[in-house]
Amino acid sequence: PFRLQDQPAEPAHLREAGGATASRMSREGGEECTLLGGAFALCVQGFLVAGAVGTLLFKRWQERPRRRWTIWFMDSSKQGFAMGLQHLANLLLAMLFSEAASTKAGACIWYITNVFIATVCGLVIVASYMKLQALAVERFGWQWLRSGEYGDPPAWSVWLAQMLVWSAVCCVEKLLTAAVVIMPLRGLIDELIAPLERPLKPYPKAELVLVMV
Repeated sequence: PFRLQDQPAEPAHLREAGGATASRMSREGGEECTLLGGAFALCVQGFLVAGAVGTLLFKRWQERPRRRWTIWFMDSSKQGFAMGLQHLANLLLAMLFSEAASTKAGACIWYITNVFIATVCGLVIVASYMKLQALAVERFGWQWLRSGEYGDPPAWSVWLAQMLVWSAVCCVEKLLTAAVVIMPLRGLIDELIAPLERPLKPYPKAELVLVMV
């Protein structure tokens, strides 16, 4: 009698890959919160930029007396450039930590964790820099280091020097915090933040907005 031939067995490596994928999808609940992937994430990033610029404009509108537009731009761009570098560092560190094989928490919860730890621990580094800055201005007469003062008339070279110095301080603060605090305690931190992220896993877009805003 006619009999259907047995189907060829699926290769072992494909079965393992399929099982691993199914297990990962089951564990992550399907779609996962991503910091940079997709149009929605880019819209959130754009909203943050627009909100920051709007806040700075509103602060200038409330000032009495108001700074000249040149001074306002120098102050705002200096802060914005440093904040942009810190934001980029937070994104890179979050993706780096979340992609480790043993990591349970996702990139989004790692992002807000980096921000929180850097805000708390980085205060020591920033405060130390402020003291050294004041000492350098007083002892060596380096007026170009005095924050918010660019000469009369304002000199773009002074603005550039202040922006580069402040950006370097922010980057050093971020790297030191990651190397001294986060890296040695990464496993413990991951165990603590993974349960906090679990209720938001089914809602990746809401999680992204929550950690960014």
